[in-house]
Parts: sequence; C-alpha cells; structure tokens
Amino acid sequence: MELTMSVQTFYPSPIDQSASNWAVARRIVGPFAPRELTIPSMSLGLDAGWLLKESNLLEVPAQTVGPFAPTANLRVDRVVIDHSTGEAEIILGVESSTVPPAIPAGKLPIAQVHLLNNTSAITNDIVVDERALHEAPPDRVIFRATASVPQPSAASGAWVAVNLASPNPDVGSGYDAIAQCFKAPYSGYYLISGQVGMAMKIGTYLMVGLSKELAIISEGIVAPVAAGQNMTPNATAIVHLDAGERIGLHLFHTNGTPTPISTRANWTFLCVTRID
Repeated sequence: MELTMSVQTFYPSPIDQSASNWAVARRIVGPFAPRELTIPSMSLGLDAGWLLKESNLLEVPAQTVGPFAPTANLRVDRVVIDHSTGEAEIILGVESSTVPPAIPAGKLPIAQVHLLNNTSAITNDIVVDERALHEAPPDRVIFRATASVPQPSAASGAWVAVNLASPNPDVGSGYDAIAQCFKAPYSGYYLISGQVGMAMKIGTYLMVGLSKELAIISEGIVAPVAAGQNMTPNATAIVHLDAGERIGLHLFHTNGTPTPISTRANWTFLCVTRID
C-alpha cells in the first residue's frame, strides 16, 4: 500500500495579523519596561504595566521615577515596584559600591541604574533591565506531630514541654529530632495550632501553650466540671519565624501531682503551616 503525506504550504501572516501579533507580544514583553526619558534627565521612565491581583487585572499607567540622587564616586541604585499596586520607587545603593541594594519584601525588581560622579542624565546605557514580574511560590511547610510514646508525666504548677514524635506529614522537613519540636526550615509567616490532653481533677485547670524559642506566645485554658474528666485545651497563633527558630508545645496543670500527658493522636498534637 502506498502512503502519501500532504504538506501544508506556509504563508506569512497578512499585515493586519502581524500588527495584532505585535500588540500581543508588547503586552507580554513590555510591562514596566525601563527607559530613558524623551528628554533625558536624572529620572527614569517606566512603560505601562499590568499586574494580576487575586482575580483582578490591575492596569498601571506609565511612570516617571526620580530624580536619582547624584553620587560623589559611584553607586548602583535599584528601581522596584510594589507587587500589589505597581507603584515604582528607588532603592538607594551604597556609595562607592558596585553591589546593588537588596530587594525589599513585597517588591518586584525592574532595573539597576549604575551612577558615576559625572552622571548628568539617566540614559539607557547605564540602565540594566532586570524585570522579574512573577514571584515563585514560597517553599511549602506542612507539619503535624503528636506526642511521643512514652511521654513522661508532667509536673504540676509549671510549664512542661511536650516531646513530639516524628511528624506526618512533614513537608519541608521541619522536625527537630533532638529537641523533639518544630524548627522552621525557611523564614516567613507561619500558622500554628496546638492541643494537649490530660485527665483532670475537679477544681483544677489545664493550659496549653505555644512557644517560640521557649517563650510562650499563645495560650488556651479549660477547667473540668467532673473529677477525672479528660480535657483538651487548644491554642493558635500566627508568627514570623526566621529559619532555624523553634516552635514548641507546652502544658501547665494544677492537678497537684505529676500527671500523664495523653498520647492519643487526636488529643495531643502540634500543627504548623507556612502561609506567606
């Protein structure tokens, strides 16, 4: 059997289609493009741009940023935009340094401007386009750990740390096996919740505490209405952690004697999620 294959001939797009394609391309590559002004000065022009804020398309008009401060020697300044509003600003560099300043939190980089002591106008030859208009999602952290078994009895009338078992899940590897607590693998804001369980005597109370570097930052308290009642207070917090800082689960009770901590997985646990 003879096989045949048809070959489609390619023809260039008509002019009107090319113009349309160029309009689409400009919208992709043109947002916030840095450039010298029509009449160069110590300010920098930014083309119009577009940001997606949640489900809303934010149209940002063209901007003029400046003037840039002169330098006695050399300096590298940075132009950034706010990732929510698109508003531009200058981040001043360090005198006599070729290292650009850090990009502040909540900002997106647009350009570096390399200034010399004889710079009298911002021209394209001293502007370095470094637009990065899409932020990579933060590294995820999802952590849940229960009390380790066996768990020593907790002394009465003092804060006692709960030893945590190997977590499941532990996305991001936040378990500190030596301290048996959570240790932040990345800097950022975290949502924390914890709960403890214990059988309580009548006329007493049980508290749960969440700690940051052993300092209690959130508490919850319950009191039994019958002797021997199992109580499960809980606490939550939103906290900023630097990488390496620890979060612990603690309890405080007034039973009067050392009392076992419940190791039931649905009674005693610590949950941590990175939210920024």
